[in-house]
Amino acid sequence: MTDPALTEVVEELVPQMARFRQDLHRNPEPAFKEQATSEAVKTLLREADVPMVPLEGTGVLGILEGRGQGPGGCTALRADMDALPVEEKTGLSYASTVPGMMHACGHDGNTAALAGAARILSCLRHRFSGTVKFIFQPGEESLEGAKILIDQGVLESPKVDRIFACHGWPDLPVGKIGIYQGNYMAMAGKFNLTLTAPGAHGGYPHQGRDTVLAAADLIQRLNCIVSREINALDQAVFSVCTVNGGTAFNVMPGKVSLSGTYRCLDFGVADRLKAAVERVTRGVAQANDCKADLTFEDLVPVLSNSPSGVGSVQQAARAVLPPDTLEMLDRPCMGSEDFALYLSKVGDGAFIRVGVTPAGQDRPAPLHSDRFDYNDGALPGAMTLLAGIVITLHGPTPKKD
Repeated sequence: MTDPALTEVVEELVPQMARFRQDLHRNPEPAFKEQATSEAVKTLLREADVPMVPLEGTGVLGILEGRGQGPGGCTALRADMDALPVEEKTGLSYASTVPGMMHACGHDGNTAALAGAARILSCLRHRFSGTVKFIFQPGEESLEGAKILIDQGVLESPKVDRIFACHGWPDLPVGKIGIYQGNYMAMAGKFNLTLTAPGAHGGYPHQGRDTVLAAADLIQRLNCIVSREINALDQAVFSVCTVNGGTAFNVMPGKVSLSGTYRCLDFGVADRLKAAVERVTRGVAQANDCKADLTFEDLVPVLSNSPSGVGSVQQAARAVLPPDTLEMLDRPCMGSEDFALYLSKVGDGAFIRVGVTPAGQDRPAPLHSDRFDYNDGALPGAMTLLAGIVITLHGPTPKKD
């Protein structure tokens, strides 16, 4: 089933929103420096007669009041705006013009889809009641932006009852939209680990202690924990991602630093993982006669789509999208999203996947790849669904036969 009035507005807006998306892609900005992106979003909201609430930094909050009949309440829709420090290699006509920076995670498309939904709902505000909040968030890639906006009160005045977000997904083809109920994305944490010991001349290793060898030993042991100490049915990832040490080819350094991330779909599993990492680190450090300093920082919780949030997405998809557009995803993923913080505060809502891969492409460019592109063909479905969620939740209850 589709909504003719909604479809007509979407079709009129798609060319403009595609151009908007491509302009964002040409001019990517890093976390918390999205000044031009923020101003572009504000211009679109002003043109759509969507009032805005001032925020500190580069975040944007638009608030639209419906003028129709319905149950009222407040629904929030969120998009992320920041790009990544990646050198683009797509060869697109609208490729990044900023050296070493690109929209490798599709936040240009997420932002364009939400801006398009805001314009749609402004045109159709007679179709719903209550309040819609449009949250354009900085700094998702750092996993810090959501907390900053929550601390600024974006979920209050009026209080948000439910929240939704769409994000491009290369594992789905253009024209498909996916949803998963329950724990969908992993909690994320980071660790920092430093091994220290008296250094020595590289020709006389016996006169000191080898922190490089200790680090190599430790990395090997840490990478055995998930496979040997975590139940194979409990999803967990532990990755050492940086190794730093040494200043000269013939000097054994007195310090080597490691850092990385851990991801789990359950905090109990995360606790067991961290306990094992601490034990292994102590043992390896002692065996190599080094001192170890280890810290953990939990960044965001598990992203869990509520049953009612998934139900709202399904209801909207039936009302405004072609049949079989929405599909239930068959598995969670071990990536992380600070949208989880909004869901943990609000308690109701869903994170939605939007297919961005051309049909028939066997090996799509993954998120964070230097070859990734959101694909403008995904915009109509994302815009329609976001607007449709509001219209179905806040519109008049359909009369029963």
